[in-house]
Amino acid sequence: MQYQKIAKQIIRRFALAFLMQTEPVFSIETIENKKNYILDKETYNEGIDIKGQSTVENQGALSVSTRSKKTPAIKVNEGSTLTLKGADNKWINVTTSEKKSFGLLASGSGTEITANKMDINTKGEGSGGVKAEYDAGIIINESKITSEGEGFSKGVWATGKQSNLIGNYLKIKVKGKEARGVSAQSGASVMINGSVIRGEGEDVNGILASDKNTNVEGNNLTVEVKGQEGHGVRAYREATVNIQNNSVIRTHGAFSHAAMLFDKATLNISDSHLKTTGADSAILYIDPPQKITKKGKTGLKSQGAL
Repeated sequence: MQYQKIAKQIIRRFALAFLMQTEPVFSIETIENKKNYILDKETYNEGIDIKGQSTVENQGALSVSTRSKKTPAIKVNEGSTLTLKGADNKWINVTTSEKKSFGLLASGSGTEITANKMDINTKGEGSGGVKAEYDAGIIINESKITSEGEGFSKGVWATGKQSNLIGNYLKIKVKGKEARGVSAQSGASVMINGSVIRGEGEDVNGILASDKNTNVEGNNLTVEVKGQEGHGVRAYREATVNIQNNSVIRTHGAFSHAAMLFDKATLNISDSHLKTTGADSAILYIDPPQKITKKGKTGLKSQGAL
C-alpha cells in the first residue's frame, strides 16, 4: 500500500515536470508580406515584428510589451509601414523591461512609423523609447516617452545618414548615468517641436548630436537636466544643432553646462533662454576652435566657458 502511494507521487511529479517543460512559449508576433493589415489583438505580450513591405495599422486599444534582451516591443523593417492611432481616452501602451530593448524601432530604407498618443516605458541598461536607424523614418506626436536604466537610456534616437525622426508635443523623461533625451548621430536628422525633455543622472544629455551632416532642430522646447556633469545641449564631430522659438534650457548640478560643443560642431540659438544653477557650470562651454552664433535675446558670439 505504501509502495503504491510512493509510486503515484513519483508519477505525479514526472507528469507535472513534463507539463511545465511543454507549456506553450510566447513568441514574437510576426507580420510579413501583408497589405492593409489591421492588428487584431488588444495585447501582444512578446512584441511585434513587421517586415516584407507590409502596411499595418491598429484600430482601438493596443498594449505591446517584451521581456527579452535586445528585443524591441515593436520593430518595423524591410520597407514596411506602421500607423498607430491612440485616442484621448485610450492611449497606446508600449513597455520593455530588459537591456537594449526599444519601444518603437524603425529600421531600413523605406521603413516608416507614424504614431500618436503613445505611452512608452522602457527599463534596462541601454534601453530606449523610439529609434530610427539605417535610413528609416519616424513621426511621433502627442506622446509620453520614459526610459530608465542603469546607464545609456535614450528617449528618442536617430542614427544613419538618411534616418529621420520628427517629434511633436512630446514629454520625454530619461534617468540613469549617461542617459540621453534626444540623440542623433551618423548624419541623421531630428526635429523636435513643442516638447519637454527632462533628464536625471550623472553625465546626462538633454540633446546630443554627433558626426558630420547630423542635424537637430528644436522649436519651443523645455530642456531640463539634473545631475553632475550633465549637458542641456551637447554637439560634437561637426554636428549641427539649432535651438529657437522661445526654448528654455536649464541644468542643475556641478559642472553641468547648458550648452557644450567641440570637434567643429555648430550651435545656433535664437530667441531662447539658457540657465545653470550648479557650481562650475557654464551657460555656454566651447572647446576651440568652434563656430557658434547666438541671436535674439542673448546676442552673443564667443569661445571658451561663459
